[in-house]
Amino acid sequence: MECMEKVLKNKPNSLAVEVTYRCNLNCVYCSKRELGENHRDISKELLERLDPVIKDMKRIVICGIGESFLYSGLYDLISNYPKQKFTIVTNGTILIDYEILDAQKNIEQIIYSVDAVEQEIMDKICGKYRFDNLLRNLDLLDKYRRTRQRRITSILNCTINKYNLGQMEKLVEFAKTYNFNVIHFSLPRGGEDFIDKEKENITAGIERAKEMAKNYKLFFVNPFDVCCVFYDCVPPYITLDGNVYACAETLYISDSLGNIFERPYDEILNDAKYKEFQTGQSCKKCGFLQNTFIGRQIHDGYDR
Repeated sequence: MECMEKVLKNKPNSLAVEVTYRCNLNCVYCSKRELGENHRDISKELLERLDPVIKDMKRIVICGIGESFLYSGLYDLISNYPKQKFTIVTNGTILIDYEILDAQKNIEQIIYSVDAVEQEIMDKICGKYRFDNLLRNLDLLDKYRRTRQRRITSILNCTINKYNLGQMEKLVEFAKTYNFNVIHFSLPRGGEDFIDKEKENITAGIERAKEMAKNYKLFFVNPFDVCCVFYDCVPPYITLDGNVYACAETLYISDSLGNIFERPYDEILNDAKYKEFQTGQSCKKCGFLQNTFIGRQIHDGYDR
């Protein structure tokens, strides 16, 4: 808990940036379902305002409710910032040119969202899924890392839901087969009722998957152990509209700190609302975080 409180006080040196709302899938747990169709990419105006902010950061996370590789300017965006380390979140179904993507040798991690290893189950979760493209991307990444001697961390992320409770061990096997470095299981945001109802099954599946990952020497991330910390800070999140959020959970509940089109980023992070966030009081009330061990420690700590 003390570590979490310390991290919250750190000035963020990482930033999560949304680059598109467009997506080729329709996952059952995704908030895009509630927002409706909105096929927009990040604007030139927003990129111009973000330019000095990105240059001041150590790490950039490309993520959002859309599929990152459907943004046609993604390769150029990454090449324009050779000093920043990039993490990209993708569903893995859009073919990737790793030579161009990593031209500046600044790709640090790629997170592939894979929720099942069987086509029928994957289709129930997210619509028609292109496993052939995913496997092609994984083979190409493996080849690129070997031939270019690049240490790009590959992470398999599975969001636990009602369709894939029996897939956890199979996903570990898949991660081993395709040379992933990390396997990460996530709890669905807004799915507190499901988590509570299936807690016993989820916990049992996680323990079995954890033991398998240990045997395979895969780094395993337990969703009940983790929170919103990325390296040594909690990265703020900027949407296509220019809204700035203190973390991913405040994005989920639409609790914006301000808009970068109305006020400079540094001014937004220096105002009272963000300072209050850094005290950890919002973490105490966070529905997502309270499902984790550290979240309960924070809650108990602030109650003392």
